[in-house]
Amino acid sequence: MRNTALLAVACLLALSGATASAETQACTTISSIPTTITSPGTYCLKTHLSTWMSSGAAIGIMASDVRLDLNGWTLAGPGIGTAARGIYVSDVAERVTVENGTVTGFLRGIDAWGPGVRLENLLLDHNTSFGIRVAGTGSLVRANRVISTGGAKADEGSAGLGIYVGGAASLVDGNLVSGLTHRGDAGEIGIYLVNAHNTVLRNNVVIDDEKPDEKWSHGISVNGSKSVTVQNNSITNFWYGLGYWGSDGTYAQNVVVGCDAPYSGGTKGSDND
Repeated sequence: MRNTALLAVACLLALSGATASAETQACTTISSIPTTITSPGTYCLKTHLSTWMSSGAAIGIMASDVRLDLNGWTLAGPGIGTAARGIYVSDVAERVTVENGTVTGFLRGIDAWGPGVRLENLLLDHNTSFGIRVAGTGSLVRANRVISTGGAKADEGSAGLGIYVGGAASLVDGNLVSGLTHRGDAGEIGIYLVNAHNTVLRNNVVIDDEKPDEKWSHGISVNGSKSVTVQNNSITNFWYGLGYWGSDGTYAQNVVVGCDAPYSGGTKGSDND
């Protein structure tokens, strides 16, 4: 049956935390936060870290060629009311990898602006504006869980955005986005693309617990982006399922369930349900 493999992956992600991997030992240990990384190299956590900071970033990355392995540990912020970011990657930091752990309780879980960023095997849980944002070209967002995003105060950005992609030629592959919330008339968007030309979205599961009453909820929203491919994704319980807005590209082999407007814009390929 089509999409069987995709749904099997979603079930596995839903039942597990971040994907297990061997713990990185040869690394510079981050033992307290906030901290800023200013030199290339491999960095890691070897315990859970938490902060009550109201602004700034728990971990800031200002250097290129950095690998940050959370090693299965949790980076935790104070939750609703903070304007802090969990992990911030500067726009001058290239080829940064963040992997293998949990980021929870920040306004923005991971906020990455440099090119060539790779985010894999992460759990973004209860961040109050968005879980992941990548703004640089050539980003890779793969095999992450982004859950229970939203609930920020109006003056902090009250929309609930799971994954935000603002860089061209990026790949968003095999992620689970679920449980979005918002305040007021702000929206809920599972995966949101802006100026992300030549980007590919594939094998993602985007699901809300129940469809919101208002019309500002989107499963996958493609905005101002050219040649975007959306393939083999599953979208459930939004007002708009998959929409191309001022954008073009092809969508194929997607499943959209419980959405008032399943598809808008774009070029329809084969086998969409």
